Amino acid sequence: MADWHKMDLQTLWQKSGSREEGLSSDELSERQGQFGLNTLEISERAFPLQIILHQFHNPLIYLLLGAAALSLATGHSIDATVIGVVILLNTLIGAVQEMKAGRALEALHRMVVPHAKVLRNGGPVTVSSEDIVPGDILLLQTGDRVPADARVFAASELYTDESALTGESEPVHKTPDSVAADAQPADRTNMVWMSSAVTAGNGRAVVVSTGMNTHLGMIAGSVRDTKKDQTPLQKRLSKLGLILGLSGIGLSGLVLGLGLLQGHQLTVMALFAVAVAVSAIPEGLPAVISVTLALGVERMAGRNAVIRTLPAVETLGSTTVICTDKTGTITQNRMTVTHAWTFSNTMTVSADGFQGGGP
Repeated sequence: MADWHKMDLQTLWQKSGSREEGLSSDELSERQGQFGLNTLEISERAFPLQIILHQFHNPLIYLLLGAAALSLATGHSIDATVIGVVILLNTLIGAVQEMKAGRALEALHRMVVPHAKVLRNGGPVTVSSEDIVPGDILLLQTGDRVPADARVFAASELYTDESALTGESEPVHKTPDSVAADAQPADRTNMVWMSSAVTAGNGRAVVVSTGMNTHLGMIAGSVRDTKKDQTPLQKRLSKLGLILGLSGIGLSGLVLGLGLLQGHQLTVMALFAVAVAVSAIPEGLPAVISVTLALGVERMAGRNAVIRTLPAVETLGSTTVICTDKTGTITQNRMTVTHAWTFSNTMTVSADGFQGGGP
């Protein structure tokens, strides 16, 4: 990524291949073929069948399926039916919750900027944000949301809210002046970033990055490529399933061996062994866990927390401290001191920090 923020305006026009009156139709077609659409790539949406099959990826469910198969094979159809109902209930609860959360997350992605005003062929036009390419000239004014990363070359009291990207709660004053090459994104006062909002003034900027090449796109790519780890609950359930499975097999084998040594028929002892294996498996445990987690998800949803998978609610519920900085990235952007700890004293701030006052 070029250091657009350190360039003077003459170098900016040379490197971007653009000009103040905007791109021509021929240049636009060429760049659209080169850079593609100005969109963020998101994880592929899972089909309902994939979501349902994912619910079976659980050691306890494997044990229950094995128990149901053994029960059915030995003629215990009622036991097999009960176990099947438990598995079905567990699957439906988990799948419904995951699909509901998936729709909520898709709604968040629809919050991207739908349209933007740009200069093309020397005149202002309103276009879909997806069609913006590097070199386009953005016309920014109060209330607009920036559709791509761009370098400001003209501004009149232009301020943008970058809290969604940098976490800085105060609007940032934008100017066309060059800044130091080593300036961090939050300090690049001549750049505007995708998803930031214009809170005051107006200005013009040349687009330098679109789609996944923007700073927001890099964050989206990092989130998308993050490897999923098992939650503490899943790890404990996997361990429990392994213990129960090995215990059930061991006990059933012991019963079968002792019965044969005492001279009992193989078919009779096989039925006893299966009964021991099935009884070692808590058929109701997966359903109880799913219902409990589903209730937790509903309570979190009532507090505006979207949780995609059921086991994640247990992890979030186990959290006691969230470490974050002073800004409003994951808050209402209205943080104030309520308690202060020193080596010698503890103070409680009773007044609202936004209204003034003190301890």
